[in-house]
Amino acid sequence: MTPLALRLASRQVTGPDDSTAEHVVPLSQVRPPHGGTIVGFAPDLDPSHTRRLLDLGFTPGEAVTARHRAPAKNPVVYRVCGTDVALRRSLAKGILVVPA
Repeated sequence: MTPLALRLASRQVTGPDDSTAEHVVPLSQVRPPHGGTIVGFAPDLDPSHTRRLLDLGFTPGEAVTARHRAPAKNPVVYRVCGTDVALRRSLAKGILVVPA
C-alpha cells in the first residue's frame, strides 16, 4: 500500500460525544434546505461505507446541507466541503448530525 492509502485505512471513526448525543439525528432526517454538523457515524454502518463517506468529505465537524431530493425522495443531494454528493437514504441514515 502507498503511504496515503495506509493513512486513510488507519483512520479511527468515532460517534457523537455525550454533550451532543441528545440532539443527534441521522442525516436522512434532515430535509432540504436545512443542514447540520456531522458528529460521527452509526455504530452499525459498514466500515467500508464509513471510509468511503470520509473520502467524500463527510467528516466529523464538517457542515452538511440537504440540497435536493429526487421525485421519489431517494436519493438526496447533500452539499459537503463545497461539493454536491447524492446519497441513498439507507446510507444517509448512517451519518449522525446535529441539526443547525
